[in-house]
Amino acid sequence: MKVITYARVNLSVGGTSGLLGACVCGTVPHSGRIPLGCTSVWALFIYGVGSLVIEKFYRDYHASVPLLLRGLVYVGWTYIWEFSTGFILRQYGACPWDYTERSYNLMGLITLEYFPAWYIASLMTEQFLIHNLLFLSLNPLDCHNRLHQKG
Repeated sequence: MKVITYARVNLSVGGTSGLLGACVCGTVPHSGRIPLGCTSVWALFIYGVGSLVIEKFYRDYHASVPLLLRGLVYVGWTYIWEFSTGFILRQYGACPWDYTERSYNLMGLITLEYFPAWYIASLMTEQFLIHNLLFLSLNPLDCHNRLHQKG
């Protein structure tokens, strides 16, 4: 029961954080255009599940994989997840992002132009969001001090 409750909280917090980030980044004016924000109700699910996978990797590998390398893994996961979910949503005309006008895009679903932003965002997700959610967890195995103990 505690695991399900924690997953719901993490899904909600991770999803909401990602959704807010997408709205803020989506309203930045590009090339002098009027800022317009555009997202989807699916963004909550997409960002929530994305943060759960990053958390799982963090739990399993934080002690053995250096932070900067974990960031690369997170970005790899982000691109796979963004492409997959975007591809599915596009089949129903519901994909809120389109990178076809961006350089280095793949089918308009992902673009390497956002690599630095995804890298920073994923490390911030680990260091601030996941780190603090694990600290606040009611499960004693997730307690921050126990998470970082070796043995």
